[in-house]
Amino acid sequence: MISSLAFRRVATHECSVLIQKSPPRQGALMKIIFLLAACLLLCIVIGFAGTSYTVIDHQEEDGIGTYTLLIPASEFRKETLASLAAQFLSRDAHLRFLDVGIYTDRASAHEYTGAGIYDYTFETWLNEFEARRKRPIPCGAEILKSGTAAALRIRYADGHIDELAIRGGNVFHPVIKGLKLDLLHVLCVRQMFGGLKPRLTPQLYFSVSKHITPKEGGAIARAILDSSGVPRMWISLRPDKWFMFTPFYPWVNPFAPVDSPPTTEAIEAWELLCHPPYEQLCYQAHGK
Repeated sequence: MISSLAFRRVATHECSVLIQKSPPRQGALMKIIFLLAACLLLCIVIGFAGTSYTVIDHQEEDGIGTYTLLIPASEFRKETLASLAAQFLSRDAHLRFLDVGIYTDRASAHEYTGAGIYDYTFETWLNEFEARRKRPIPCGAEILKSGTAAALRIRYADGHIDELAIRGGNVFHPVIKGLKLDLLHVLCVRQMFGGLKPRLTPQLYFSVSKHITPKEGGAIARAILDSSGVPRMWISLRPDKWFMFTPFYPWVNPFAPVDSPPTTEAIEAWELLCHPPYEQLCYQAHGK
């Protein structure tokens, strides 16, 4: 592939040759100006589309794909991230579910993958939460495609969160069976589904605005799975932002900011865990 710099040199050389060979007539001059403008525009497009990034993780299976990217902090801008979204959605158009996390350092990327441990106490969670809450929450971005819908969300260093629905509505705030859901976190991990090997599986964590029963949660989970077009998912539902006891949820979620630790009511609140490929679609993991 010719680099942007190399293309600029080639394009400039070719355009300069045109100038040398063209007679100084008005019509020819206008044509040369047009060609120069086209060369400049093409160089700009190539340079912009060629934003440098490093892939630190990539997995793909059964129409499900996930990437973790690092980009220079100087490139963390809405325009650059929107360009990357267009690039990945076009290149990986064959995927039904695509999640791309974009960060400026490896530590932030690692934090987003969740707690990473099982069977911890609330005291352990609270200590980890408080330690991280005192630090500046790093910036990050996420491109998400599910079925025919795709969107981009960005968290800047100042805490501002920006969302851009690319097509088919905003996948971060779907309305399922008349109920609005807020997608707080998504992660694709390998899990066993009754087979001989772990399968790549999207994990989705939603906040809902009212109490729902396991039966209602199962219907919502089935609708989300069907609309995505992939064979499997794990879907968790809560009435708040406090997914405290799962190894795949961050200690502090940059896309679900909070100002204080959870209350007793939040600790005791209900939580549904749904796996729509199975007959028992949804069950209450804990809470009232």
